[in-house]
Amino acid sequence: MRAALRRLRALAPEPSPQDPRLMSISGAVLWGSGGTLVLATFLINRAPGTVEPVILGVVVVAYVVTTVLVLLRNVLRPWVFPFIVALGSLCITALAYFDGAPASDYALLYLWAALYAFYFFPPSIAFAELGLIALLSGVELALREANNVPVSRWMLVVGTSFVAGAIIQALVSQVRNMADHDGLTGVANRRRLELELHREMVRGGRSDAGVCVAILALDHFKAFNDELGHPEGDKHLRVTAEHWRVELREGDLLARQGGEEFAVVLPDCTLRDATAIADRLRAAVPHGQTASAGVAQWNGQESSASLLGRADAALYEAKVAGRDRTVEAAAAISEAGQADLPQSWAKVLPQVLEQRSIRFGYQPILNLADGALFGYEALARPHGAGIELSVESFFAAAHRMGYGRDLDWLCRRVCLESSREEITQGPLFMNVGVPALLAPVHDVDQMLMLVEYTGWRPQDIVLEITERDLISDLERFQEVLGHYRDEGFRFAIDDVGDGHSTLEVLAAGAPEFVKIARRLTAGASQPGARAAVRAVTAYAASLGSMVIAEGIEDDYQADLMRDLGCHMGQGFALGRPRWRVASAVEEERPALRVVGD
Repeated sequence: MRAALRRLRALAPEPSPQDPRLMSISGAVLWGSGGTLVLATFLINRAPGTVEPVILGVVVVAYVVTTVLVLLRNVLRPWVFPFIVALGSLCITALAYFDGAPASDYALLYLWAALYAFYFFPPSIAFAELGLIALLSGVELALREANNVPVSRWMLVVGTSFVAGAIIQALVSQVRNMADHDGLTGVANRRRLELELHREMVRGGRSDAGVCVAILALDHFKAFNDELGHPEGDKHLRVTAEHWRVELREGDLLARQGGEEFAVVLPDCTLRDATAIADRLRAAVPHGQTASAGVAQWNGQESSASLLGRADAALYEAKVAGRDRTVEAAAAISEAGQADLPQSWAKVLPQVLEQRSIRFGYQPILNLADGALFGYEALARPHGAGIELSVESFFAAAHRMGYGRDLDWLCRRVCLESSREEITQGPLFMNVGVPALLAPVHDVDQMLMLVEYTGWRPQDIVLEITERDLISDLERFQEVLGHYRDEGFRFAIDDVGDGHSTLEVLAAGAPEFVKIARRLTAGASQPGARAAVRAVTAYAASLGSMVIAEGIEDDYQADLMRDLGCHMGQGFALGRPRWRVASAVEEERPALRVVGD
């Protein structure tokens, strides 16, 4: 038995937060069912010698406890329930002792008390309840049959309660472990991360102890998987997690958020110390692979979602800056005092997606040679969200918080659904985010469904890819663009001169259209910007691409950009966008099913 006890303690996890409401309802079910069964057996077949007032008194107690548990289910505290189970064991002992039968069947109810204790209580309290059951059942048997105590019956009662309780405890331990840990690496999962972070923030709020979080991601993990295969990739994640656990302090929590991304909760830690720990973890990644990290320190007031959001934003900045580095998150409140906080984004973004709070517009694109209308660019902005953010900040926040693809598809759908009523001529230019474009779940078939659903043809759609999106996998980029082109879609590289890896992206994408960033347009009167525009137009000519100048504000800029080799232009001088607001209510048309994550 001692070996079994040691095994049981090894299996049992640290007690998880108990839910008093669930404990109350479960206890009420047991007490109510037990009282009803006792009353039914008493009425059907009572043995001679049964002390009826005691049996009926226990039934009344059972119903009273049931009522109390139901009425006070929201106010009872976990420490109350061991006493309620002990009371139940005493009532079972009274039933067994005052029952007239030689071997009372009421002793079976001890099993109920044991199962409840081993399910809800930590091992120490559960075994204390089992010890009480053993004591009470032994005393009951000794008093009933003083000259011939049936030890075998006592052993069956106690042994059955122990075995059943041990099995329940082991199963509960396994389920809790599965619920709190990542199945691949064995570290904590997102659920455990949020629970522990909340707990540390509560503790830190009481003691002024610093709480930091770090979010780390393995660099170019997709390439690692593609080169060596997913089994090796899984093994690499496991080995990395093992190396990182060795590097962490006692009390730190390592969790896997998904894919190649991990988070660490760092209690009693300053931002400087957290940065040092993150650097140490990055250095411990095996196989010579690098990692990027973002760290943030709790400001004592923000939510856990806000804290994680700031660390995730810092990780995003580390990736954009070239990876293989640690970036410290900005303070939770901006100097301007604007409501551009991650906790605000967390509320606004789901609201925008749910209510389709999108303001859309269509800006004309004109031929610079003769002023003829060539086409339109579809524009989308958040509307009525109760927060003022720049377009770049809003969409960047969406990507960092996991809403990027959903927001991207909502903007596409809103613009295409309404554009047929607004646009009568020329192609429609539409911005698409690189993460959504390259995502396997949002392939060309999904875009074809959307185009067909809204009454467009692929030949009339130009997908704009902004250079502000970092494209790390150029081979995948070329492959995806090829699939879209096979169906008739065309592409434009947007914001050329104001983004990442211009020549690489242009060469890989070979776009039908090149759009010069408004910053270059505005500065084209200066020699440096003018030379840059000439270089872009010359390179576009070698690719066979048409050049569109953005941000033309007056006739002088229009003439200058035309003379520098730009074929078309857009801007307030050529035509302002016509804005509309998307309705939160779906139109009465067949539903479109878009596969998501």
